[in-house]
Amino acid sequence: MLSWNNLNEEEMKNDPIKYELWSTVFRINYGLNHTKLDRKYLLINWEKIIPHIDPEKKSTLEYMLQLV
Repeated sequence: MLSWNNLNEEEMKNDPIKYELWSTVFRINYGLNHTKLDRKYLLINWEKIIPHIDPEKKSTLEYMLQLV
């Protein structure tokens, strides 16, 4: 994944759960880069993801997932 921040992705990959959460939030906020999000994964981890998502994108995702 293209990343402009100082995060060392190789080190984070040692913790797959944390890496997957970070990757999902990063893709939502900065672009999916021709990938798809897993609806089931989003619904299961929604409470962990929403504090880190841009408010505009959060409301769009809530609408798309029909959580509103």
